[in-house]
Amino acid sequence: MKNLKNDFVIINGKLICEKEAFVSIKNSGFLYGDGLFETIKVYKGNIFLLEEHILRLFSSLCFFNYQKIEFEDFENEIKKNITLLIQAKNLTGKEAFVKIIVCRGEYKKRLDFKTAEKPVVIIFAEKYTEYPVTYYKKGVDVLISSIKRVSYQNAIYRHKMLNYFENIFSRNEAISKGANESLFVSEDDFILEGSVSNIFMVLKNTVFTPSLDFNILPGITRRKVLKICGENNIKAIEGKLKLSNFCEANEIFLTNSLAEILPVKKIENYTLKSETPGKITKIISLLYQKEVKYP
Repeated sequence: MKNLKNDFVIINGKLICEKEAFVSIKNSGFLYGDGLFETIKVYKGNIFLLEEHILRLFSSLCFFNYQKIEFEDFENEIKKNITLLIQAKNLTGKEAFVKIIVCRGEYKKRLDFKTAEKPVVIIFAEKYTEYPVTYYKKGVDVLISSIKRVSYQNAIYRHKMLNYFENIFSRNEAISKGANESLFVSEDDFILEGSVSNIFMVLKNTVFTPSLDFNILPGITRRKVLKICGENNIKAIEGKLKLSNFCEANEIFLTNSLAEILPVKKIENYTLKSETPGKITKIISLLYQKEVKYP
């Protein structure tokens, strides 16, 4: 049962009890998925990579023609409200996650951006529940989604949209077959990304991941992993990869902000022959954890 004494959310800068929080049923996010979100992990009070998440969110707001917002004001407001919410929910010093949602508001004329009201900004935070330990010790299974995506020239996939049903559908396809994650593949058979993750492979001590030239989300954890590789003399290449490349890999792992670095033991019908997690995956995971503990 939830503790209603500290069950708060923030809507447009106001701290509100969750049971009293609401948005209009005509809100564009509710009606059309016209909104964006970020999910951020909190490690004992350290809101990890917060600036990077805010910058990505702000860039998406600009791309989708939200009402003009000054970045510095937006960043300061988000940081202030997250701090307030964590304190109000007694999550200070605890493992938690924060979700920021921004939706356009209500269209005054049908589907016309220019007529929409001021954006609605919602922030909520919850205690974080760890993924099963076995996922990290033995690896997870991933399958290919039945949904095909175009490789290029659809920038919508580069943003974390509230219109998330394609991802949900694909992930549940995998779950229904006993797997943990689903991978989107392009019409020309290039691996793009997972339904809730970016994907990496290791071959002969070199790390590979799909290029941002593709229609994929520029993951915050993805970028951190590439930075860790660059700082620690681990060769990393962004490029074009097909399922056949992953079936030749020594190691495969997934990344996202909550799962961090998740080793893969099986992709479609191919089970990796080498140890899971592999040597490079372990090294990157340890280096990532050092950054988490000592920001």
